[in-house]
Amino acid sequence: MATTYGDLFGDPVQVIHPTVYIYAVDDDGQVPVRQLSCVLTPTEGAMEIARGLPGEQGEKGDPARPYKDQGDIANQAAIDLLELSLDDEGKAWRNLATNALHYWTGYGWIVHANAFGVAGPQGPFGALAEVTIEMVDPEDDPEAILSGGPGSQSMHVKIPATPGPIGPTGTPGAIEVAPDYADGGTPAVTGDSLIKRSDGKWGPGKMRGPVGPYSNGPGQFTAVSTTFDARRLISSIALPVLPYATYLDLDGMLRVDNKVLGASVGVEVRLGNEETGVIIGKGLNTTDGGDHVVRIGNWYSSNVAPNSPTTIQIPANHTGTQGTVYVSAVRVSGLGSWSCDNAEANLTIRRFPA
Repeated sequence: MATTYGDLFGDPVQVIHPTVYIYAVDDDGQVPVRQLSCVLTPTEGAMEIARGLPGEQGEKGDPARPYKDQGDIANQAAIDLLELSLDDEGKAWRNLATNALHYWTGYGWIVHANAFGVAGPQGPFGALAEVTIEMVDPEDDPEAILSGGPGSQSMHVKIPATPGPIGPTGTPGAIEVAPDYADGGTPAVTGDSLIKRSDGKWGPGKMRGPVGPYSNGPGQFTAVSTTFDARRLISSIALPVLPYATYLDLDGMLRVDNKVLGASVGVEVRLGNEETGVIIGKGLNTTDGGDHVVRIGNWYSSNVAPNSPTTIQIPANHTGTQGTVYVSAVRVSGLGSWSCDNAEANLTIRRFPA
């Protein structure tokens, strides 16, 4: 049977309850403290012990759960009414009564006193001067990097180059809103085809292909009977404007009558002016005297190659009489009276892109 202090000495004379302060004595990593001290009074005491040596580095803890801002809450009473569980871990409220931040750990509250101060002045409005995107390795995390001062910042976004699932088929887009489309101005240019414009954009226009035929028949020719005139205008045709330059292919006929032996009458086709325009076609009569049919076809005074010379072309978007073809009956030799008949006269024109 154990012997106690009461068995040996009886009841204690007095029981004191001192407060004991314990101090760690730092030896700065030198020789450990060999002597300790303890001081007691009826109400308090102090004891010195050697500070322990530093322990080993502990293991890295789990990442902290990010705060999920839940906004403002009126006061502590409102906080006490919240029914929270582990599923609500990380939620945080601002206590409007105390300006403290209350963070729920899943088991209890962590309260950051005076987490919110007085509201500051209105800051400058943000503006992004530029946004650039960089595709990075699929293993990398997405990242957004801001640079520059307030009001003129630039953002560089890094996106892992991992393709996502194929999305649903979108609705067809209208070509009028495409960035590489232009209608040519106001009012919009109209056309029968979609063409590549000179500015690199697509827009309405005319197909660069043969156009025609255009034709003047007997009703558009004038019959002539004259003695003194060497040439007479007998027909003309104004061709419509096209957005590209064109050559003309001519085919036609005219009945002429040389009244005097030795006289010869032919046909001359000019572009732009009935007397000074460039000759693009002729009809020659190789006999003199009598009634003859003159065939009209292309004729040029010099060699012709694709896009050369431009003088025999109707230019793109021509103006004035640049696109008008003039047909004249011309006495090319001899003297005396001559005539031409419009009964079977005809000129047919086809246009080809230059």
